[in-house]
Amino acid sequence: MSDQTALEESGVYISYDGLQASGHRMDMRRLGYAMVGLDHIITVGVVALLERRAARPRERLLFDVVAAEPRRGSVGILGTMITAYTGTQGMLPYVVNVIKDKAPDYIWNWVSLVFKKLGGRDKEAEKILEKVMDQFSSIHEHNLADRQRERDFVLELVDRLKPSAAQVAVPLGESADVLRISRTPGGRAEEIGVPEAMAIRTKEPMEVGDPTTMKVRIDGLVKHTNRGSVELAEEPGKFVNAEIRDPLFDFTPNPYISAMNSDEIITVNVVPTYRDRELFKLYVMGIHEGI
Repeated sequence: MSDQTALEESGVYISYDGLQASGHRMDMRRLGYAMVGLDHIITVGVVALLERRAARPRERLLFDVVAAEPRRGSVGILGTMITAYTGTQGMLPYVVNVIKDKAPDYIWNWVSLVFKKLGGRDKEAEKILEKVMDQFSSIHEHNLADRQRERDFVLELVDRLKPSAAQVAVPLGESADVLRISRTPGGRAEEIGVPEAMAIRTKEPMEVGDPTTMKVRIDGLVKHTNRGSVELAEEPGKFVNAEIRDPLFDFTPNPYISAMNSDEIITVNVVPTYRDRELFKLYVMGIHEGI
């Protein structure tokens, strides 16, 4: 196994795809924020796993968070535990072995949990949380009551990581459309899109729904911001803010401007978001081509 392969298989790989990232470009400041945020998220997760405590301010472990080698159509960041391939002086052998055996899968699950939970994907986050708790169980012996306390502890840590997650989400919407979290480049990935990034960046809790289709009437559009208002065809008189993420909207003419001018109802692919269980905003991903 090459050093590069060992490096990639010992941590977590996140990649930004779409927009500028599709051409291997990204604003340096946004990329810097993302690397610092990922560094802190991994630190908090590994300290919690090994020592069952919150990481101290500015505490860091021996791992690298680096820009990964260029891959077609994306910009990648690799978070890798140094101890997974070199060992660490001063650590007990047990701890080193735990990091070697458990850290790669745990880091992937931990990072995925942070972004799914803070990104408003509670159902997906719940499944990942159970995996994280199973990994806690495999290291620390505890009973059912302990598991509930540790579950509460983990969720509290996740809530505290909102500023760091927001740093990682900074490029979404401006430099990239999608953030993918995987164990290795090209491996199975958890995805975070612009709606989830907005949920991460907002102060108020937001739920992100599953992609669906809706019939809407375009009420108004602001082309330079990709934003507007739509009326729900099934609830006449109910207007909802919308953000058009369809690349077609960058061109003129386009189906959205045409629909607004003709006042016709169109069917669109959307990702809905909710606040207090009320529909808050629609992210319009494209015109529905089905029957």
